[in-house]
Amino acid sequence: MTKFLFQDEAFSFEAPRAAGFARYGGADLGEVLAIANAIGSAGTEDAWQREWAHAGARAQSLAEASLARGHRVSAREAFLRASNYFRTAEFFLRNNPTQDPAVKELFGLSRKTFAATTKLMDGPVEPIKISYTSTTLPGYLFVLRQGSRVADGRGGGGRSLPHGGHVPRAPSDARLARREVEGGSRPGRTPLGATCRFNSRPSFC
Repeated sequence: MTKFLFQDEAFSFEAPRAAGFARYGGADLGEVLAIANAIGSAGTEDAWQREWAHAGARAQSLAEASLARGHRVSAREAFLRASNYFRTAEFFLRNNPTQDPAVKELFGLSRKTFAATTKLMDGPVEPIKISYTSTTLPGYLFVLRQGSRVADGRGGGGRSLPHGGHVPRAPSDARLARREVEGGSRPGRTPLGATCRFNSRPSFC
């Protein structure tokens, strides 16, 4: 197996996963290399958590400073990087995830910074609850304007919807999309004109 930045196979797998979000504005390759260098090629899980969490905090601070100066695009990009870095920081904390305060903190920060990202995107993004057995799952509904393409983390356009669907033709499509998502849709299909990000564990679609 070809290893990437780390001798540890798990780290070598997760590092390019985190770096791969650069295509969508969720990582900066220079930052990822700096984080990996700080962890060390033979780093520990404690070092992994610490350095990714520090990177997330730095990106969050940059985002808040940019937003205060009215730089919405820079703020959006930094908030999205922060969300990914916080998610990556908590990835290996699996000994007792439901009781580990670090998991709760990092998970919360990842969700908080992603929510901040959605407020700065060009198109509408709505927090929703998806029916699942006797409970609900939190998520986000990305509704596309007529003639637009699916938005990535930079607020720009992608080439296609990642899980099917189509661009809404009319406002009624957006209402239908929300009803279909919140009421439960057919397995394996994203509702009309919508893409979703689910939060049972932070990740990007």
